[in-house]
Amino acid sequence: MNLKRAKLKMTLSSPIYGWSNVCIQNPTNKKRNVKIAHSYVFPFFWDFAEAFKVIKFKKRYEIYIEEEGPVTLIRFDNLGKDVKVSINKLYCKDYLKKNYFYYFKPFSFICNKEELKRDYKKILLKHLKKCRNEYYHEYFDWQYKVSDLREIR
Repeated sequence: MNLKRAKLKMTLSSPIYGWSNVCIQNPTNKKRNVKIAHSYVFPFFWDFAEAFKVIKFKKRYEIYIEEEGPVTLIRFDNLGKDVKVSINKLYCKDYLKKNYFYYFKPFSFICNKEELKRDYKKILLKHLKKCRNEYYHEYFDWQYKVSDLREIR
């Protein structure tokens, strides 16, 4: 299987009513981007940082994102200097599969490990600055600081 080499292109929306939308560009089919609705009380942002730590030494790291119904799996496979990123909708009710907002076909792409980290840090920094009021609320300031981005290595 010949995988496409691509960069991580992801848009994080402002939190609304406890939920935040994420759009990840699908490099194999640009008309069918991945849309994920996740709780911004328990966002998956730091799961990405943990993935970057783990794949330095191990072969695989998986992130499961529960969306109150659908479940999305993002898997990172260590390929040395590169990373294979696979995104799959593990669970989605049949009636939601007809709605492109909820469902997408599984896909994978390869990217350079260092570029992936750098691109992710830029995306997250931009998002945290844009949503400063929401994330620096007294309930979240213990967890969401721009300075925490230094932890992503």
